[in-house]
Amino acid sequence: MRACHVASLGLAAMSSIASAQAVTSISGGSQFGSYYTSTAQGDVVGFRFEVTEAITVTMLGVWNADGQAAPNDGLTSEHRLGIWDDSENLLTETIAGPADTVIGDWTYAPCPSVDLVPGQIYTIGALYYSDAAGVIDGDSYVSGPSITTASEVTVLNAVFPSSVDLGFVFPLSDSFGNNGRYGPNFTFDATGDCACTADLTGDDCGTNTNDFFAFLALYQAQDPAADYSPGGGINTNDFFAYLAAYQADLNNPDCPG
Repeated sequence: MRACHVASLGLAAMSSIASAQAVTSISGGSQFGSYYTSTAQGDVVGFRFEVTEAITVTMLGVWNADGQAAPNDGLTSEHRLGIWDDSENLLTETIAGPADTVIGDWTYAPCPSVDLVPGQIYTIGALYYSDAAGVIDGDSYVSGPSITTASEVTVLNAVFPSSVDLGFVFPLSDSFGNNGRYGPNFTFDATGDCACTADLTGDDCGTNTNDFFAFLALYQAQDPAADYSPGGGINTNDFFAYLAAYQADLNNPDCPG
């Protein structure tokens, strides 16, 4: 599985805003610095959800409007984010921080695109740290607000981790009386509009030179996002596998450049 840390390589500017946000707005609820206090490993909070039609996730983001600074500019730390399937497999991940792309009340970073399909339950989570006062990383999330979502996304319930299973892990515990902890969010395109396998920058489903240079930077850094061939590790097999995917996208009329 390819993990994405494009933002850490200074490539966030290569991405453009994807077509839709999963959660479009939140209001009310209560702010928290983390689920557990004084946890050195941090804990993952978020929500479980379903989709009503096939979509492709393009970026992951974290709530930024907690009042730490100017409106829509409250994010002070980097947060690791991920989406898991119902078998607890991590499908895609990234790290979003203050230098990344602001869209409304969330700050987004590109991640390896992943297709989500109806009939499955998915979990999105963001890693938070805090002490008893909730101030280690200076950021907070909102628990149980009123929300609006894109029509393709149905939020099921909030999630949090087991107290003995912390760090960046699948959040096992459900809060069925709580519609979610926000926290995390994602952008997406309709899968039917995208046939690109070499799109690394989340630029509304298209493969072009931005993606090629993004791959070169990831390859040079030995980032897991450059793992395009079987067998694990980053080597020349991955380089040639990406070149093949890139060329296939350029020759595919369903994959715009």
